[in-house]
Amino acid sequence: MPLEKWPVVALIEALAALSLFLFGLYYGSKGLRRLAGNRLRQVIFSLTANRFLGTLVGIGVTTIFQSSSATISLLIGLASSGLVDLSQCLGIILGADIGTTITVQLLAFRLFDYGLLITIVGFGLMNFWPRLRDWGQAVFGFGLVFHSIRMVMSAAEPMNSLPQVQTAVRAAAGIPWLALVFAVLLTALVRSSAATIGLVVGLSFTGLVELRSAIPFILGANLGTTVNAIIASWRGSAEAKRIAASHVLFKFIVVIICLPFLEPLVRLCAFTARDLPRQIANSHTIINLLAALLFLPLLGPLEKLLRRLVPDFQASIGYLDRTALEAPELAVAQATREVLRLGDVCLAMFRKALPVFLEGDKEGRRAIISQDDQADEIAEGITGFLARLPQEGASAQVSRRAMALFSITHELEHIGDVVSKNLMNYCRKKINENLAFSEEGLADLSQFHREVEESLVTALATIATWDRMLAQRLAQKKDWGVLRQREFYNRHLERLSQGLKPTIDTSTIHVDFLADLERINFHCAQIGAAVADAAEQ
Repeated sequence: MPLEKWPVVALIEALAALSLFLFGLYYGSKGLRRLAGNRLRQVIFSLTANRFLGTLVGIGVTTIFQSSSATISLLIGLASSGLVDLSQCLGIILGADIGTTITVQLLAFRLFDYGLLITIVGFGLMNFWPRLRDWGQAVFGFGLVFHSIRMVMSAAEPMNSLPQVQTAVRAAAGIPWLALVFAVLLTALVRSSAATIGLVVGLSFTGLVELRSAIPFILGANLGTTVNAIIASWRGSAEAKRIAASHVLFKFIVVIICLPFLEPLVRLCAFTARDLPRQIANSHTIINLLAALLFLPLLGPLEKLLRRLVPDFQASIGYLDRTALEAPELAVAQATREVLRLGDVCLAMFRKALPVFLEGDKEGRRAIISQDDQADEIAEGITGFLARLPQEGASAQVSRRAMALFSITHELEHIGDVVSKNLMNYCRKKINENLAFSEEGLADLSQFHREVEESLVTALATIATWDRMLAQRLAQKKDWGVLRQREFYNRHLERLSQGLKPTIDTSTIHVDFLADLERINFHCAQIGAAVADAAEQ
């Protein structure tokens, strides 16, 4: 091959290797996550009160996820759902940074010589031993990761003799911040510090990089991985933003400390092993271990600092976080909270509807119609989120609840529409035609409104608790609503027969109002039925 074509071919091979690395890492960790199942979140909830145990949890979870970014994103999703707080997460974050070094340590072994063999073994386990399918997927994925290192070496070897490449290597060694910035950009682009450092490890086998230039790459890769956390927390709660900020703060302080002491750090890491790939892997581990030892005693003051830097704010953006979709249980928990937020909007609309109607409040009427637009937006977000929820890896109970939330969302959306489009239309007519209701008629509407409000409050309680017995009692109120509407309708007919003018003037609106209250009760009963079905064992 002509020498001038080597850079182009090498670049293509390197990009192919990087793609294979990322795919293998994702595919292998997916198998490990299925093996772990729900235990990951249970461990996080039970062991994070102690900062040292939290660090161990972070190491274990990241070993399974094969990505500190995935672990941080999980924490951000849990925090956005209100399931964990900052104090529980700080230790896990430090552990996650240590856990991600395990992948690099494995890459420093010459396992790439057996990458294809490992891939074949994983493929066999996936396809011929169903009980070992998840193990097979993990082995298959990591076989691809090891083989990608071989591809990096193959791409880099011809370029080792190029003068331009040698000049670039010397520049990276002489200007550490240049290598650091490049690693930050590359890691932000590929969203994996393991991929960036794995690339450096692969190049080290060819002699294309040296330890002095590799350490700034490691620092840059660690800093670049914080971009994922920032993106994941962008629309999250204040607690989620604090978690992302803590990740950035840890990494930034480590860079500030390590760069001025680069030479002693190089000598320390060189002392740990004879071969360069192992020295690079060890330097990655040493940097993150030293960071954990530095920050663990300071987590209390750091938590106070982060709470000052990121103050509390009223979150009106909801609880949905797309990063949670890979964890079906967490995604359904977030969707449940968002459905409850939708329910709160509908309940507020319904409670205001009767006073606005009785008082002829034009501003109140416009406010309720505006709230319905908000309810529609929330409902659209919920259905879109649930539609993206993968069924693979979800338990039967989680799948049932996800389907129930679809139905519940539509029922709540219908309730909002009845209030804004029907009840507020009657309000407009009452105002425009200056109608006056009889005292008995208003008393009946008020009483039925109160009773239906109880059904709606009960509906929200069943969503929050997934209580089967409560849901079944609510579902049975469907027939009660029909009977109650008929009772109030008959009382209205009695007043009509007496020839009362207010009753005659408002008859159409009165009857329609009763019918719509019954419709709202019907939708509440449907919510109860959906929860009852989802709660069945």
